[in-house]
Amino acid sequence: MKNYMNNRLVVAAIALLLSLALSAQEKGDALLHQYLTEFAESGEYNIHRIDSTNPYVRAYRFSKVFGMEGISDPMFLFESLCKLDRAFYSEASLAQEIYLHNANEGDSPLTGIQVNIGEKPIMGRALSFLPGSNVRMLSFNKPDGMRHCFLLIWSQYLKRGGKFGSSKGQTWYMNGEVYEFEGKKPKAKTYLSVYQPKASQVTSEGGEATHAATYDDLLAKVEKICQIYNRETEQGRTSAVIVLNKLCNSYNGKLSKKQYDKLTNLILPLIASTKNEGHESMLCLSCATLYQKSEGYEYTIEEQQLKEKQMTSHYAHTRVTMANLSKMVTFNSMLLSDAEQVECVITGHTELDASCVTLRRIPQMEGMGEYPVEGGQFNIRCKLPMNEIIEIISKDGRVRFVVDGKPIEVDLTNRKVKSSTSSQPTNDFLQNIRRMELQMWNTTDTTERDSILSTLRGIYKDGIIRHPDNIISAFSLFKSYSEMNATQLKPYMDDSYAFTNHPLLAPVHEYYEGLMKRNPGTDFHDVELKDPQNIIHPLSEYLGKGYVLLHFWNSREADISGLQQIKSIYETCHPKGLQVISIALNSDNYPPGWRDEIEKRQLKWTQLWGGEGRDTPSVAAQTFGIHSLPETVLLSPDGKVVSSPATIDEMKEVVNELLNN
Repeated sequence: MKNYMNNRLVVAAIALLLSLALSAQEKGDALLHQYLTEFAESGEYNIHRIDSTNPYVRAYRFSKVFGMEGISDPMFLFESLCKLDRAFYSEASLAQEIYLHNANEGDSPLTGIQVNIGEKPIMGRALSFLPGSNVRMLSFNKPDGMRHCFLLIWSQYLKRGGKFGSSKGQTWYMNGEVYEFEGKKPKAKTYLSVYQPKASQVTSEGGEATHAATYDDLLAKVEKICQIYNRETEQGRTSAVIVLNKLCNSYNGKLSKKQYDKLTNLILPLIASTKNEGHESMLCLSCATLYQKSEGYEYTIEEQQLKEKQMTSHYAHTRVTMANLSKMVTFNSMLLSDAEQVECVITGHTELDASCVTLRRIPQMEGMGEYPVEGGQFNIRCKLPMNEIIEIISKDGRVRFVVDGKPIEVDLTNRKVKSSTSSQPTNDFLQNIRRMELQMWNTTDTTERDSILSTLRGIYKDGIIRHPDNIISAFSLFKSYSEMNATQLKPYMDDSYAFTNHPLLAPVHEYYEGLMKRNPGTDFHDVELKDPQNIIHPLSEYLGKGYVLLHFWNSREADISGLQQIKSIYETCHPKGLQVISIALNSDNYPPGWRDEIEKRQLKWTQLWGGEGRDTPSVAAQTFGIHSLPETVLLSPDGKVVSSPATIDEMKEVVNELLNN
């Protein structure tokens, strides 16, 4: 009897311990589920759902890319992801299986996991951990016999400078995935097992292998993926760009400049031809990833690893919010706004066969989330930056609206917006501009296109003058600033203008700073440039013999009418002593193409090369503050800037008046 009672006490104690353990696991399980839900709904990252049809899996892919300054370490998380990440650590002691790995410790020793759920059939999912990834994985037992697994994978890094010659600040990249699996553990298999991906294997998403051991292997796979992209449907193209991005991420080798150029030359035509903004962003990210692995990257891999090891712990992550990151101006318009975030409700309808709608900010083209469509209807609740312009996009339609915190009704089929009384005129203005732009882009009639462009210029000019206290003025300035001179722009460059700190004005401020570098009376600053025979010439070589007209252009995107005007100025004014110098600022590495363009168009005046390569700022552009093309600058014989008008037509008038007097 005594033994029997002791056994009963032992059994009871074991049962109590198991009950407590299960209760603790359930608590940790619930907390992770809560934080994952908050992360998915936060809108802090560009996030979209995958595996939406499987009731046992919640999976999201997320990314973020923007320009920034003042932060030297890429390892930081926005608040919702920071909470989720910390929960993996705080609840680890309660979990059944645990795996936590930081990228600053090197590549993950565990290369991937296989998740198995169910009895008959067994649902399996293999996931690999790419080099440079941070990995968090916990699984829990549930009282009903089910198992629950959470997996978070992400990578992030900084790239110095922006695109198209900008040397300011940095660009920050992040992409990752988060999973929640729930189901019974199969009797014949383990719930979680080690997954060892092979270079020849197909990934869990399908498509081409996403690992390359050598450069030749990488090149062959990139070529094949690009071929697939060109012949596939829209859905197939989405798979192709995802596989391409994973492939570029997984390559561990160092690329020479020639190898990097060869790879990106395969991807760039896809970027130029695609009409899908998501594809364009992912393809650009793949190019940026390759650049990070090339000789042109500012840090070597060893230097970057040494830098990351200086982090004392996982909790050295900087906890940041939208409000405390300083914003910067880059030429690729990737801006981080510190605008107030407000709750928004957006309802409406679109095509019956549409699966989702996407929100993005104008002009940053930054994704603000992807939301489901059911039966052509959508109902979105999210946080968006106050007083900024948002574009909502479906398969065939898109409309724009200004955020005021009031409900928005959208008809994407007919491209209409219904909003608050105060915002309706602004939203009608935005739709009208969009319709005119589409009409201009779709016409093949040059006369009609010029007429629409002239009308748009008039609308922008009117919008700036008549709506100084409305976002219409900021939008109009953003659309037309490159055709305005410093005097016209000056009233909008300080705090007396309500929208001077709005993201729409960021590129305007940069352009204005450029104009100040070539303001009349400014001293000339010398630069050295190459001619078509590869001979170096300082610009000062051409001074002292009369007036000098500098014409900045891109030979690969030549403005034919602009070239004709420069040719007219040269033929008329060169006999009177004017020197004309065209400086090509191509954002690529193809001087031979520039030489071909000179010969093809029979450009008889002085031609110099000012392009420095795709990722290297142009010294000539920086010296003269050139942020749009074409631009012209007139120099006096003693090296002073005489004029830098907004258009070549205006320069023609200045030169004729000066030389004729």
